Amino acid sequence: MSATSDFPEIASEGIDQTLTVARNVSTRYLAIAVEAVLGLVVLPFNIAHLGQSAYGLWMLTASVTTYFSVLDLGYGGALVKFVAQYRARRDVRALNEILSTTFVVFATFGVVTYLVAIAIALYMGRLFQLTPEQVHTGRIVMLIASLSVAVGAARAKARPAHAATADHRAPPSVVT
Repeated sequence: MSATSDFPEIASEGIDQTLTVARNVSTRYLAIAVEAVLGLVVLPFNIAHLGQSAYGLWMLTASVTTYFSVLDLGYGGALVKFVAQYRARRDVRALNEILSTTFVVFATFGVVTYLVAIAIALYMGRLFQLTPEQVHTGRIVMLIASLSVAVGAARAKARPAHAATADHRAPPSVVT
């Protein structure tokens, strides 16, 4: 006799976990595919309304600000682990310490992100081959988009904290 036949709840739990992982992975890839398709569908509309030059400038700014996400350095994933761990232990002091510390870290990342964005905006004409009009517009777009990224970095601790405490099971209406 195997151990799983002695304890059918263990075998059932393993199958449930496998199904949950498979469902989560497949829905994540589905979301990525939907985003890609929507991007391709909306592309002609954006180019027609913005023009090639403005759309290219928008993509340049979006590409530069996307690199700022590297500043996370894995702290978000670690925060999920520690928030869940301290919450399970009901260790309020440790939970407050980890959340306070990561808030300072992420706020610092936000400030650094915006300082880098300001430097890029100041030297945009030298870094990229743009017309003077594009440089002016690019600076404005860069500073606005980077402000959004910087503020997002400063409040980024809320996402992992929520992920560690939220019930991720889909409601029955979604599953059926």
